[in-house]
Amino acid sequence: MRLALTEKQHKKLQQASISLPHLVQLFHCKDLYQVLGWNSSAMSGLLLKDAYTIQTRKYLEGLWNLCLQFGIVEWRPETISHLKVFEQTNEFHDVVICAGADTNSIKGLSEQVSITRSFGRNLYYRWNGTMDKLDVLKMPIICGKYLIPNKTTFTAGATFDREPCTLDQLSEDYEIANIHSRLDKLVSGMLNHMQCIHIDVSRRNIT
Repeated sequence: MRLALTEKQHKKLQQASISLPHLVQLFHCKDLYQVLGWNSSAMSGLLLKDAYTIQTRKYLEGLWNLCLQFGIVEWRPETISHLKVFEQTNEFHDVVICAGADTNSIKGLSEQVSITRSFGRNLYYRWNGTMDKLDVLKMPIICGKYLIPNKTTFTAGATFDREPCTLDQLSEDYEIANIHSRLDKLVSGMLNHMQCIHIDVSRRNIT
């Protein structure tokens, strides 16, 4: 379920429901309780009627092999330090450069295009017994942040853009507070009924 907390988000969900009525169903705020099982401050929600679990690695391998068959991609393994990006890739519409997570600069590229890192922050919770988890999270929720329930716990997370070398306590505290603020907005008082049991962070991409 994707929830709209702003008028802009609400309009996008409306457009999607009109364009893809066979795939999604729009619920307005007065009808959300029937689907979610709890009162939400969202203006509307878009429910995906059917979905598949994607095995990311197999999907990307299949996509790459399909592109190779049609001759629309070319693999050029190069040493990053020797790559003259703008001279060697002019004939391509798009160029993907694979670099390690600790890469702070790419010769020939980062001098002209700044590098921004996206970090994923995941918080893992379990219920403290004062609220029935089944009445709170029946399905995954996306609303700028994401909530993923399972049998005994649930995960809340988000992606944050940061400059290189800014992984510190201040940024960690800000990101956790940001996720908690969204949780509390979704279900008022929810934070009083759960316990954070683990926190992790990982780099999602470099752009």
